[in-house]
Amino acid sequence: VVISAMAPQSSINLADCAYAGLTGAVGAIPGTLCAHPLDVLKIRMQTTTSGSYHQAVQHIMRNNGYRGFYAGIRPGIEQRFLQRGPMFFVSEAYTQVVTKYTGLEGLSARYSASVASGYTVGFLGGIAEYRKKLLSQQIMTVEQASWRNLSKACLNPATRAGILRRFHGAGLCAAVYDSTFFGTQLSLSSAGLPAPLSFGGAAAAAVCIGFIPDAAVARMLVIPPSQAVVTFPRMCMQVVKPGILSGFRGLPARVGEYFVSYFVTGCVAAAVAFLR
Repeated sequence: VVISAMAPQSSINLADCAYAGLTGAVGAIPGTLCAHPLDVLKIRMQTTTSGSYHQAVQHIMRNNGYRGFYAGIRPGIEQRFLQRGPMFFVSEAYTQVVTKYTGLEGLSARYSASVASGYTVGFLGGIAEYRKKLLSQQIMTVEQASWRNLSKACLNPATRAGILRRFHGAGLCAAVYDSTFFGTQLSLSSAGLPAPLSFGGAAAAAVCIGFIPDAAVARMLVIPPSQAVVTFPRMCMQVVKPGILSGFRGLPARVGEYFVSYFVTGCVAAAVAFLR
């Protein structure tokens, strides 16, 4: 299964876009259920500056027991569903537009289009990602982090600039991730790997490339709306300030989370392709 890099055509093929979006959205549900505990662990590692995985697990267990690994699962599914459906749909649509109007094809078209589509979807999906992180790390209560209250924060002149700064960081991070993911997935699939492995392998590669930007965004998104936040480049510098290796805290958990999640999404993609 390949999330296609379109040949030149005269119009946008909405059926291919819908197929890609369906794959991403539906596959995100079981993928998130399987991988969420690793996401909680990864966020804990990214948002702290010391402590081992064992200590992070102990912290989660001490506060909430095993249920702590599924804290924020509902907004996690919401966020992944709302993010990955558009992520796959918009990447396919942008790739077709790039192919049609620039003459780029194959990997070049997919990569360049996914930079733009990644920023678009990452920025627009920032509020869902923000809500998930606030709840999974128990920074705010469900009521405090409700869609209504976060929407009010987006419109409040006192907090609007900080919220947009967070979402801009999320968009830049997604641009790095999506371009790496879709470009690598196309390459692996073209080399003959089955969908689960091409999806999982591409996700693992994208996580490694985009991990420091992701860590910076994670730190920005665990700060409540009422508190000021630094710019995305400055936060990236803070992530690596103690040493370059400190910027990769939580990387094994993140790679495991995304490989599992996208492996499951690849299984869904194979099933959808078979039924299509």
